[in-house]
Amino acid sequence: MPYKDPERQRQANREAQARQRAKKRKAKEQRTDEIPTRPPKGPEVGPPDVIHWIENKLVVPTGPLIGQHMAVPPYMAEFIQAGLEPQTFEAAQSIARKNAKTGVTANICLAGVAKDGPLNRRQWRGVVTSLTGPLAGELKSAMQLTADASGLRGLEFLRSPTPGLCRGAQGSQINFLAADKATGHAIGADLAVIDETGLLGENKRPLVNAILSCISGRDGKLLHISIKGDGPFLPELERRRNSPGVYFVEYAADRRAALFDQEEWHAANPGLAVGIKSLNYMRQAAERAEQSPRNENYFRAYDLNNPLSPDTSPIVSLTDWLHCQELPRPPRQGRPVVGLDLGGEQAMSAAFAAWETGRVEVWAAFPSMPSIEKREKEDEGTEYRRWVRDGHLRVYPGALVPVQEFYDDIAKEIGPARIVGMDRYRKKELDHAPPGWPLDYRGGSASTQMAADIRAFQLLTRGGWFRPGPQPVLEYAIGESDVTETLRADSPLVLNKKAKNSRIDTLSAGIICAGYARQLWFNKTQGSGGGYHGVAVRGGEDADRETSVQ
Repeated sequence: MPYKDPERQRQANREAQARQRAKKRKAKEQRTDEIPTRPPKGPEVGPPDVIHWIENKLVVPTGPLIGQHMAVPPYMAEFIQAGLEPQTFEAAQSIARKNAKTGVTANICLAGVAKDGPLNRRQWRGVVTSLTGPLAGELKSAMQLTADASGLRGLEFLRSPTPGLCRGAQGSQINFLAADKATGHAIGADLAVIDETGLLGENKRPLVNAILSCISGRDGKLLHISIKGDGPFLPELERRRNSPGVYFVEYAADRRAALFDQEEWHAANPGLAVGIKSLNYMRQAAERAEQSPRNENYFRAYDLNNPLSPDTSPIVSLTDWLHCQELPRPPRQGRPVVGLDLGGEQAMSAAFAAWETGRVEVWAAFPSMPSIEKREKEDEGTEYRRWVRDGHLRVYPGALVPVQEFYDDIAKEIGPARIVGMDRYRKKELDHAPPGWPLDYRGGSASTQMAADIRAFQLLTRGGWFRPGPQPVLEYAIGESDVTETLRADSPLVLNKKAKNSRIDTLSAGIICAGYARQLWFNKTQGSGGGYHGVAVRGGEDADRETSVQ
């Protein structure tokens, strides 16, 4: 009850407050006893012996080696060792598919949640991101099958929240994310893994940055295990490979490797040497690739680990184009046909000329602003500086290629042309045709005429009629192309570029040129005089007007 004497009341209040503070101190001490404090950081030691634990504790759950102890192949052991070094912050292994990526990822994760796992400690956290929900579920399933086969107890695999999570010893947990659904993750992580980083596009940069932030509060590690793909993140990491805290290793075939080159198979697939991947599979896959540009793109992306997207369809296969480049290059003869692609502000302008002999020549130009060095840094896969040095790429001063000057320069070099084609929607960008260059206008990128020109380019390439010699700017453009088949009668084939910053201008010019070349020269008659079929070429703004090509 309250005291009448104010002084005694104040003294009682002070004593009550002191008792309350003592009670809080005691409760805090009890909580501290329950949660072990992190020991002071001493000198760095080597990584936990995850490899030894995997090989002695885990058992193969399926396949021909079922029931046997896991054997970590040397190339994977090297990556695990380097990725878990104390000084490593971010590590990447770029490797072809089916070289034990999923199994090794699952085993590393088990080392974090298993009771005797070398990574496990109180409240350990892992985050694994896969391209899609089904792929994330596949990884979770690999963990669960291995855990069951190996007799690991105390692990709980949950489906919710989708695609799921795994709870383990000492409050440890792994969250699985699907890149096609997730935008980030708020929980802190000791270990984060991104599966197939190379296939994540620029639109997934917020997700990748969010995964990076997961490990920031725990001084964790981020591992990437992926094919090269055509995404921006592995090339960025490769450029930082000599930076402190970064480890990067790549197993890949040469970009221009022949499909049946077994030495290049082994370069991209170290698992072939230890029986993880089948040589017979590689032979069969190479044979399929030989029959189809789409299959070849898939084979090169997944099985040779070339920097390509397996889901795109280039206009022609790299093998077909390299074959054309290796054929003897004939001389100029007569007047050529020319295709033009006019570049806008800061863009590339291009020209593609073909002669009756099959000889092909290509010109490309950039303005000097921004600099070639800056462009090369921004446009992945380009070698602008080398192309300029070797004469394959011209640079004009200013922020805009002077289109008229560029094409006047080419006209002076090759002389009169038989016909010069360009997209009718860009006709106002060229003030007048150079002397001896009769202009004709073709349909735009989504038209039946463009579809026919695409087919013509494919025919002239696969038939070995084109004889371009080394054309690195055009070779790059072909690799960056993606031809889409549609159900529209007015545009059954559409030419796209794989990425926003891809440069396919030389190819666009080549497609226009191919339409004329096929009509004029590819189907040579066997009649008297050995002449060529006369053809009618559509042109001008009036689509019904026909211009005779002489």
